Amino acid sequence: WHLPSRNEWSTLITACGTNSGTKLKSTTEWTSGNGTDNWGFTAYPTGYYGGGFNGLGSNTFFWSSDTYNVSNAYLYYLDTNSSVSSSSSGMNTGSSVRLVKDSE
Repeated sequence: WHLPSRNEWSTLITACGTNSGTKLKSTTEWTSGNGTDNWGFTAYPTGYYGGGFNGLGSNTFFWSSDTYNVSNAYLYYLDTNSSVSSSSSGMNTGSSVRLVKDSE
């Protein structure tokens, strides 16, 4: 098992097509705009930790294995929009991880 790279995240988002965020979000728990969970990914709105817990119910962030620089890494997030977005954040921020099974 491994933390997905930016390329692996991009492959998932492309495979989902239009409204990828909606298709990956869980069908419950979102305060605004539950998803359809078409892919069984079931992304719950866990928020993130950055000096306190933030965004519970309205967003979720997933780390990628790729770093932006020595103190920041790339992550992917879902929120009230229908897409999946990418950004970078300090590696001292608490975000979720989603592992990918290594190919045999």
